[in-house]
Amino acid sequence: MFRVDRAGSREGKKTSLRKTNKAKVDAKSGSSSSQKDALVSAPPVTLIAPSNKNKAIIDCGCNLVNRQFDSDQQRVIQRAVSSNVSSLIIIPNDYEKTETAISLCKYHAGVCYVATGLHPNNITSKKLSDKQQTVLLSELKQTLCSPEVIAVAIGLDYGRDYALRFPQEKFLKTQIEMAVELELPAVFHESGATDVLLELLNEARENLPKRSMIFNFRGTKTQLDAFLDLGLYIGITGVICDSNSGPFFQSHILPPLPHSKLLLCSNSP
Repeated sequence: MFRVDRAGSREGKKTSLRKTNKAKVDAKSGSSSSQKDALVSAPPVTLIAPSNKNKAIIDCGCNLVNRQFDSDQQRVIQRAVSSNVSSLIIIPNDYEKTETAISLCKYHAGVCYVATGLHPNNITSKKLSDKQQTVLLSELKQTLCSPEVIAVAIGLDYGRDYALRFPQEKFLKTQIEMAVELELPAVFHESGATDVLLELLNEARENLPKRSMIFNFRGTKTQLDAFLDLGLYIGITGVICDSNSGPFFQSHILPPLPHSKLLLCSNSP
């Protein structure tokens, strides 16, 4: 039903997991070490418990280690908790930021958690040899065993050509197997690859991670039904308030979506 030609022949931008000069990284966007230093040196923020725990919500997808939060990260968390957000699940858009995210979760134990994995931005066919891939996956597995990590973030990005398609699909399948082995849910995300993702998940439907979510769903009613048929939860973001696509979501997606399968994601920043 969702069979798509996934050959893909265009090489994406040169974004891969590789060692870079620390000074250059710091100059561009702030390295993981600089963010951790800022975290340690930041004045402690006393978290105020939600005023009504019965109505507390969980932000199932945010990126609090994005550099846009460098100046007020702690206060953002405080405002969220005081506004009845009981937990924040951090999904870094770069695997190299996972260590920073874990440090943040340790600092706010019981409030912040991490869903991480190899992002399509990190994958290119020419920058990672088979040996490097093996080492990287071994490191990822070790990271996923951290108590702060509660899910594996797995995705495809065909919309921005960051990486060749075949390596993305290869890593997606490997990470699905890893999530099942570690008994972790998966957070699936995609850009321009909804039907491809559905095809791959259908191929693995007998061995998919339990309690998994499709993050930032932006598809059609048919695609929604297909994800629900796979047993996935549906992560909805602020797209439902967008002036262009919002009316469609409000009239065609939200009404038939079971409340028991609905998860809220701020997708911040």
